[in-house]
Amino acid sequence: MTDLRITIAFCSGRHRIVPVVDMLVGRLRALQYTEGLLLRLLVIWDRTFGDAPPPHRELQLAGAGAFEQVRCIEPAAAIALVCEAGATGDLAPLIRRPGYGSLRNLALLEALRADSDILLFLDDDEYFTAPWRDEKGQLHWRPVDPLGPHLDSLSQGAAVTNGTTLGEPSPIPRGISHHVPPAILRRLGAALAAGSEFLTPSSFLAGRMRLAPGPENRLPRPIDVVRGVRRLSGGNLALDLNVARAGLLPPFYAPPAARGEDALFGARIDHLCVQRVPAYVFHDPFGRFTEMASAGTRPAELTPTPLTRATVARFGRALLGWIGYAPLLLRLRAPDEAWYRVGIALMREAVAEAAPALSSGLNWEGFAAAPSVLARCSRRSGRDLEELRTSEEAWRNWLREEVGAQLVQRAA
Repeated sequence: MTDLRITIAFCSGRHRIVPVVDMLVGRLRALQYTEGLLLRLLVIWDRTFGDAPPPHRELQLAGAGAFEQVRCIEPAAAIALVCEAGATGDLAPLIRRPGYGSLRNLALLEALRADSDILLFLDDDEYFTAPWRDEKGQLHWRPVDPLGPHLDSLSQGAAVTNGTTLGEPSPIPRGISHHVPPAILRRLGAALAAGSEFLTPSSFLAGRMRLAPGPENRLPRPIDVVRGVRRLSGGNLALDLNVARAGLLPPFYAPPAARGEDALFGARIDHLCVQRVPAYVFHDPFGRFTEMASAGTRPAELTPTPLTRATVARFGRALLGWIGYAPLLLRLRAPDEAWYRVGIALMREAVAEAAPALSSGLNWEGFAAAPSVLARCSRRSGRDLEELRTSEEAWRNWLREEVGAQLVQRAA
């Protein structure tokens, strides 16, 4: 294992990444990974997150002595390197389209270019500590191993490993059902579930705060297929890059102006061994606990995030993103056109009912756009599916050619 070359990648544009990297380095040092492994830190820095310049110096200082290389690169520079390597226009939706899907693909290609064996994606809103309760209900915190569980499962044949998300899994604040009729929220969750890897009829009824399991924890284990999708998170996700070199790993893809790269990836890896591993992270989607990374503090108690103007807006943007990829995921799963039409009709009905109730109940005008977002994304879902398949085939072929060229070059 000591000769493994591992790239740890963040796709970010927020300076909150610096204390998270500092926290990560602390755990890697404590577990002595910095002594036995060839580690590389990669940050794909997207200014659209906050129009901030890359924190080159801060990242170099945070990673000094822990990583053999600290690289922070912006998408335009990463795209230029890919194009120099011979990427064709068919790859444009995978590397040029704004959004996390392209950022992750650029990170993957950068890791391949660096001759890495493993790529571990981490997020800047996830912290390397786990909350748990004792038999008396007292809250405690324990440090976690962010890397070892991934390496263990990958060494035993897994192609993809995903850790376990604690804290708030999704940006859904508590108290929505106090302002919007629960029956409407249930119908919305039930309808969108057909085009989602995680939504259910009860998703919008209450916020959630997930804690670490006790001794009965049964990880690692295979990630089950639910509604045609293996549910994955974009962070705490490790990939065997030799599987990518063989052309067996699909690229990340999201439709224009939408999310869904994780769900659509999880829907296209049935041919691979995919494992849930006990690499825990605490997810902070609303930014309530940033001092956990910056100052090392731990809250004495945890409750789901309440409704505020800021958390409503964060939830609203997320909901529009979930609606944006629901038609494509529904079409990808649909056995025929009739099945798709029934599913999309139920979505239209539920979204049309929920949008005005959410707008008036939560006082955020953005909810009013939900029906038009669904209509637009539904109209183009057939084209999106064709683009996904075309670009994926181009990706696989190009990777095989590129890897073959690299092998010839090394032999010479």
